[in-house]
Amino acid sequence: MSDTTADDRLTAEDINAYPAEHRNWGRWGHDDELGALNLITAEKRRKSAAVVRTGRTVSLSRPIPTGPGPDNPHPARHFMQRFPRDPGGGMAVDFIGVNCHGLPLTHVAALCHLWSESGMWNGRDPDEEIAFNGAAFGGIEAWRDGIVTRGALLDVQMSRTAVRHLRAALGHHGSHALQPRDEALSVAEAGLGGSDDDTVYEAAVEYQSVIVTENLADFATITNDGLAAGAPCVPVVFVRKHQHPRGSALAPALARHLHDWSAANPNPYPGVHWP
Repeated sequence: MSDTTADDRLTAEDINAYPAEHRNWGRWGHDDELGALNLITAEKRRKSAAVVRTGRTVSLSRPIPTGPGPDNPHPARHFMQRFPRDPGGGMAVDFIGVNCHGLPLTHVAALCHLWSESGMWNGRDPDEEIAFNGAAFGGIEAWRDGIVTRGALLDVQMSRTAVRHLRAALGHHGSHALQPRDEALSVAEAGLGGSDDDTVYEAAVEYQSVIVTENLADFATITNDGLAAGAPCVPVVFVRKHQHPRGSALAPALARHLHDWSAANPNPYPGVHWP
């Protein structure tokens, strides 16, 4: 961000105050080794997987940095050994030795990898928990099931201005900022182009989404019939595009209209709404 100034940068005092002001010690018990990963529940993983549309994967891996350089004073060591296998075949095995910390190599740092004068995660004493042959508490093996959730990639510098932008981005819609139900997508984007209204409604119920539509008659009937039968239902918001500006101004005007409604109704009831 170009508007960052010297007076806007985080100071050493700001950074050093974070561990005490924002830590979660004891939140999940004294023996917890998952930390904030406790917030990624099985239900959250299920909902996150439900919003996958293209199946595209994006690798975060980097080549093993075996070449020494100014930014790689402790290069990784990679050796391969070949063994013959009869008749005429063979096999190869790898040896890799790395210093995990540094700029050239990425890794996931476990909770035992950092501490302050107050101790490591959950107030544990690093002198008691960490030895030359490994950690007795807060090791990476506690995360062996992997980290699967939904996230947002935010390209911001970590100045005070950036922190404000970060908080605004994550808190704009309250605590549900990154929930699948807050994703705005068209019927076509959801892979339901050409589907009948009942199919669209069933998909909305499955994904716990709010339906925004001009089709008053059909969706009102589906919703009211479902409520009368005691079936799972979702909020259905009716809008009239002719009440908003035409052309390119329609989308932002409609977005503001729906944002104002969602801010006033953070937990809308299942049924018909007229914002």
